[in-house]
Amino acid sequence: MDKKTKKPNRVSFAFKQFVRAFQGYDAVRNTRYRARRGTTPIRSEEIELNSSDRDRLVATCLEFRRNNPVVASLSRLRKADIVGRGLIPQPATGDDETDSNILDAWMKFAESPEATGMMDMREMQQQMIDSLLFYGDCGLIVGKDNVQFIDGSRIGNPSGEFTSSEDSSFQNGVEVDKIGKPLSYVVGNRVSGTLRDTKLIPARDFIPFLRRVRPNQYRGVPELATVINTLQDCDEYDRVEMMAAKVSASLSVVVKRENSYEFELQNRLDAGEQDSGGNLEQFEPGRFHYMEPGEDVSVVSSNGRPNVDGIQWVSYLLRKVGSAVGIPLEFLLMEIGGSSFSASQGVVLQYQQTVESYQSDLIRVMGRLYRRWLSQQIAAGKIDVAAAANPFGVRWQRPAFRWVNKSAQVKADMEYFRAGAMSLDDITAPFGYTAEEVMTRKAQNIVQAKKIAKENNLGSWYDLVNFYNTSASANFSDLTTQEQFKSQREGAESDEIVEEPLITKIGVGGVQAISDLLKSLGEGLIDSKQVITMLTSIFGLSEEQARKIANG
Repeated sequence: MDKKTKKPNRVSFAFKQFVRAFQGYDAVRNTRYRARRGTTPIRSEEIELNSSDRDRLVATCLEFRRNNPVVASLSRLRKADIVGRGLIPQPATGDDETDSNILDAWMKFAESPEATGMMDMREMQQQMIDSLLFYGDCGLIVGKDNVQFIDGSRIGNPSGEFTSSEDSSFQNGVEVDKIGKPLSYVVGNRVSGTLRDTKLIPARDFIPFLRRVRPNQYRGVPELATVINTLQDCDEYDRVEMMAAKVSASLSVVVKRENSYEFELQNRLDAGEQDSGGNLEQFEPGRFHYMEPGEDVSVVSSNGRPNVDGIQWVSYLLRKVGSAVGIPLEFLLMEIGGSSFSASQGVVLQYQQTVESYQSDLIRVMGRLYRRWLSQQIAAGKIDVAAAANPFGVRWQRPAFRWVNKSAQVKADMEYFRAGAMSLDDITAPFGYTAEEVMTRKAQNIVQAKKIAKENNLGSWYDLVNFYNTSASANFSDLTTQEQFKSQREGAESDEIVEEPLITKIGVGGVQAISDLLKSLGEGLIDSKQVITMLTSIFGLSEEQARKIANG
């Protein structure tokens, strides 16, 4: 071996490997291949998004709402799915009369709760959801008999109007104490883009609505903030593709002359013509154009327009937008036909979790408004809660998703109802009705059925409202009809009060429940003795009636 040949420095290589193993996280280091983000120091959210930047961001979001169809679709879907017909309180004070009085008073208040009288409760809830998308937050100022809706653009602290002190400081329109507790909110009016006529609203009278991404965050960030650039890319790409498609659909030609440009220009100058920088000729369909001697024409074509691959690219960008705001692309573009049933159902279930999360946040804010409103009603003597065990007890009726397979939805609702996991209000809520309203309508239908059956000399009114065709329900229907006729005959002979047929005691739901029991009996899941026991103990049937039903 040549003495001048150097041996590999094994010690140096091992040392480099050792040092590299203790360099920490690669995610925080810049390399020649990748420049890392997060180089700025950690700051509060209010410093990250100051007042001027917030105004520009909100203005950009509102611009997209006005001119971008995707953003308009986002807004419409969120309001329809999260709010729907509105979130309605169902008082649970422990006294039925008190519950009814509170609900009646709330529904009257919900007709025009806003101070300006321009919105009902449902529209105000929709505006609250919309504010998260475009403003980042909003708030409710609770008055004596009304509430004032404040969008995020009306909250701020113009320089020089309110200054910090030793005990408190202002953070983007929110006054906080030393430990970060909000003391008041600075609310004003937007005049020509400027926040004016500001005043301090105590925190006890202001109910903020925002979704925090950091624990000590006082103001919300528009949810469109993370997708603004992506939406702009979609708009620019769409315009470019549209222009390319228009050019491709047009006849574009290039005329070649044998003469040089200088020679042609000199001829035009000698003739007194002005140089226009090139001729732009117009072409009309079916027209022939004749060329001068020495001219040649070549067609400029733009193949592949519109670009089919561009559609997939735009779909990818829109999927990013939808994922950022919690709306699947299938809902955003109203295209579910390309997916299988199981895939579409999975998308619906995933989207349902997002919607329920937003509903819970909205219910939390509406719960604060409900308690403030009810306290004022009680203090004014308008509502008496003396008989209530829990005057402020309430549960909120929210719109629910309906399954694509309606029969499966009905079966699932019945199973949940029997298990006690759902109430009648939960089942009727997706249709926009309370259980009381549904039962009232059913009672009215029964009264109408009895009247029509009597006027038309029908033997049974129950056939007018019976929509069950199963054998089990038919057997039970025959039995109740027989009992009804028997009672009528006995009443006609003895002038005694005729008892109502059994169907009116257990209702249509009871018929279906008994049908399910008989189905389980036929499948061998339970025996006839168990069926008889349940019929007598749960439905109040006599043992003879129960045996007739169980034995077919």
